[in-house]
Amino acid sequence: MATKGWAISQRIRPVAIAFYVFHQNYNEIRDALLSYEKHEFALEISRVGNQKKLDAFLREVIRRLHNYLASAMSLVDHTFVFVVDLYKGKPFQKEYHRERHRIFDLSPEHQFVQQLRNYALHQSIVDAMATTHFDQTGLDTSIRLDLEKLKAWTGWKGPAKKFVRDAPNDIRLLDLVESYTSAVSQFYDWISKRQQEIHKDDFDELKTLQDEYRKLVAGDLIGDQLE
Repeated sequence: MATKGWAISQRIRPVAIAFYVFHQNYNEIRDALLSYEKHEFALEISRVGNQKKLDAFLREVIRRLHNYLASAMSLVDHTFVFVVDLYKGKPFQKEYHRERHRIFDLSPEHQFVQQLRNYALHQSIVDAMATTHFDQTGLDTSIRLDLEKLKAWTGWKGPAKKFVRDAPNDIRLLDLVESYTSAVSQFYDWISKRQQEIHKDDFDELKTLQDEYRKLVAGDLIGDQLE
């Protein structure tokens, strides 16, 4: 526990937990959105006389969306603090900002998701609506964001402002969540890979000591805490 590898792993841990929280919130909102895209469920909950059930379902979708947005930016903030703390003035700090800029800052859609968090936390709850309609491909049931209300907010900046201006009045929420989560996973896979490269010697030393420790305590729980 006196090794540099251990100290680095403990500094990384809060970011790993923040990513776990984000991904669990993604799983929750995704499950809810996918359930409404099952036509049998959507038609049943949307039929006349089931208004209370539909309202309760939409409230749950909104709750999960709120948690997803909050955890998305919490992850961004924790990572920024971690990078400044561990890599200030080092080459990786510039690498991090370049990659973040490429994946998030240049994307109108991803900027919209990040700024939607500001709207949700400081302006108003982000509302969602259940839609059921037939198109050329058949029946479509989906949860959508009503952008008409969001377009009235003056807090949009940069690429997000363009996204809101150019987008239709409603947008399929699942598409938005899947796209942003994919970008986050790509970004954090890259960070993890670079950390393994940068700290290879320190982590190799730590792993060797962990293996030796486990042999001595025969898999005691304390050994497991050294991960």
